[in-house]
Amino acid sequence: DSDDTSAGVTFSLAEADLALFSIDSETGRVKLTGNPDYETQSSYSFTVTATDAAGNHSSQSVTLGVNNLNDNTPKFGTGTVLQNIYRADEVSSLSVQANGKILIAGSSSDGAASIFSVIRLNTDGSLDTSFSTDGKVLQAVGNRDDAGHSMTLLADGKILLAGTSDNHFGLLRLNTDGSLDTTFSEDGKLTYGVGKSDVGNSVAVNTGGEILMAGTSDGKFNVVKFTGSVEVDTGFQTNFANIPAVYGNCNSVRFTPDGQHILLAGTSLETGTSTAITLVQLNLDGALDTTFGTQ
Repeated sequence: DSDDTSAGVTFSLAEADLALFSIDSETGRVKLTGNPDYETQSSYSFTVTATDAAGNHSSQSVTLGVNNLNDNTPKFGTGTVLQNIYRADEVSSLSVQANGKILIAGSSSDGAASIFSVIRLNTDGSLDTSFSTDGKVLQAVGNRDDAGHSMTLLADGKILLAGTSDNHFGLLRLNTDGSLDTTFSEDGKLTYGVGKSDVGNSVAVNTGGEILMAGTSDGKFNVVKFTGSVEVDTGFQTNFANIPAVYGNCNSVRFTPDGQHILLAGTSLETGTSTAITLVQLNLDGALDTTFGTQ
């Protein structure tokens, strides 16, 4: 209003975040004097006040949002991660989830007894504290020493671990957050005896949810099949007569890609002191596939 103004209008800043901005008192142009950082503050605000010579004034509040750009200086690690779970740790299996997080499974001991153990790491190698609150799971399956030997990731993201517990086959299933999956065998844990001394070395799951657990029972190859409801498949032949000529250690089990057969791999000793790589193919009922192999 020209009747109220005897000189030009001046501009000033007020309110919060003034340290990051300056204003030209004559033109009202606002400039940044620093670098806004999303990680420090996601938005910044200030108020511009215009005042004429008569003391009349008007104010306008302004808020600026900051985009979350990757402006951090790249940092490189040593390429190695050393992580203790318990006093004595052994690693048997490694899996990487679709989101890049890393699962490492095995056994951990205090020197007196061992139990199944799993850790989950972020993609930078740090412990993922969203997994069991501290990134680590220590879980006994049976009443005596446990040894985790194999791990597989299920289609729904759950984690299935296999090994030995109480001298028998042992299974443990975890939810994606590391908690026990109590929909599995009521408490998330299962032990199953085949012989007097069983060692569970490997686990595989097909698209129907059936579980194969393979290893060694009383010094011979053996494999057990569980249904999707975690019941032993009684139609699956599990006796030692399935593989009459093989004495040794079964280390790995897989369904064939077409889902029609089961492969077992390990080492065997038939005569003398020499061991041999041994591959056995079974039909889905556990019987030897006599169309496979030459001897």
